[in-house]
Amino acid sequence: GIPPTIKTVGFLPYDYMKKRYYYLIAVIALAFSFLYDRQLVLALTYYRTSELNVLFKILSWAGTLLPIPLLVASILMYRKKMNGNISALWASAGIATAAAYILKYLINRDRPDFIAVLDQRGSPSFPSAHSSASFAPVSVLHSNMKKLWALFAVFVAFSRVYLGAHYVSDIIAGGIVGSLAGDMMSMIPFHKIKLLRRLKIA
Repeated sequence: GIPPTIKTVGFLPYDYMKKRYYYLIAVIALAFSFLYDRQLVLALTYYRTSELNVLFKILSWAGTLLPIPLLVASILMYRKKMNGNISALWASAGIATAAAYILKYLINRDRPDFIAVLDQRGSPSFPSAHSSASFAPVSVLHSNMKKLWALFAVFVAFSRVYLGAHYVSDIIAGGIVGSLAGDMMSMIPFHKIKLLRRLKIA
C-alpha cells in the first residue's frame, strides 16, 4: 500500500509546482467574479427549468452526502489495489470541509438575497463548503477516477450557484481551498502509520 516516491522541486511536489499556473488562473477568476458576482448569478439562473431544478438538487445532495461518493471511490480504489491513497482521500475532504467552515464564520458573508432559493442554506456564504469538499479528492485520485471526480466536483459546485445558495466567487474560493487541502494531504505519508496499514487503507 506504499505510494510511489513523490518527485520534488525544493520542498514541494513536482505536480504541485506544475499546478501553480492553475492556482494563478483560479485566483484571477476569483477576483473577476467578485466584480460581477450578482450578474453571474442572475445569468446562470436565468434558464431554470423543472428538469434542471431536479438534476441540480440531486447533485447538491450528492455534495451534502459526500461520504457516500467517497465510500464508492474507496471501494473502487481497494479493488484496484490503490488503497494506499484511501486515507488521503478521506482526510482531504475532511480538512477541506473544516477549513471552509472556519473561513465561513470568519468572513461571514451573506448569501445571495436577490434570487429565489431552491435549496436549504444555513451557514455564511464564502467559501462554499460543498465546493471545497468536492474538489479536495481530485488531488488524491489518479487516472480515470481523477477525471470523473473532477467532473463531479464541477457539477456539484455549479449546482450551488444554480440553486441560488452561493455566488460564483464562493464556489471558486471553495475549489481553491479544496485543491490546497488535497495537495497537502497527498504529501502526508499515511503509509507510515501502522494502524492505517493494518486496516489496509494506507
